[in-house]
Amino acid sequence: MNLNSVFFAGNLTRDPELKYTPSGTAICNFSVAQNKSWVSKDGAKHEKTNYVECTMFGRRGEVINDFFKKGSNIFVQGELDFQTWEKDGANRSTLKLVCSNFEFTGSKKDQGTQEQKSYTNVKPGDADIDEKEIPF
Repeated sequence: MNLNSVFFAGNLTRDPELKYTPSGTAICNFSVAQNKSWVSKDGAKHEKTNYVECTMFGRRGEVINDFFKKGSNIFVQGELDFQTWEKDGANRSTLKLVCSNFEFTGSKKDQGTQEQKSYTNVKPGDADIDEKEIPF
């Protein structure tokens, strides 16, 4: 059995970057930081931050670009994608999260005046989204 599913919540480390493919599909790239703190047995306080590069396609990517900014809290779901390439004669690699769903998790103040909504499992026919805007 193979399973590739990730649930991740944290804060955006920078404003989202929105681009479009030649065919018009939106690609939104953003980074999420997740902080963890704990106290070890000896009483010492420790902190660690995990940074995850994320990509969201289509209308959901446009929504992230419109309503999120650096510091915004977000919950994302997706799958890990290991990418490799060569640059200047050296092999490079990265592990990214290709998102399929997200939810607003911050306060209304964090997201602007837009009412909080969940864009998880958006399907054609949903009242909040025009079917022509969905790329699949």
